[in-house]
Amino acid sequence: METSFYRQALIRNFISIILQSQDYKEEIKKQFSIDQNKERVCSSLEDLREMIEETSTYILGKEINDDEKEKIFSLIKDECI
Repeated sequence: METSFYRQALIRNFISIILQSQDYKEEIKKQFSIDQNKERVCSSLEDLREMIEETSTYILGKEINDDEKEKIFSLIKDECI
């Protein structure tokens, strides 16, 4: 059983990999093929927008505009369905 802190860290790691990719959609598919990534991320959709912004700003040190954040969120959400 994952702790909440560990679970968030794994999701932030997932997001940071996506944000550094040139092709968000392909990277999301690739990362979702890794054990439990899809289940973990899809079960946290309600917090995902905020986590995308925080990961970009505080972990990667880059600003992300609202359109880009929404694009990434939508691509992830589409893969969850």
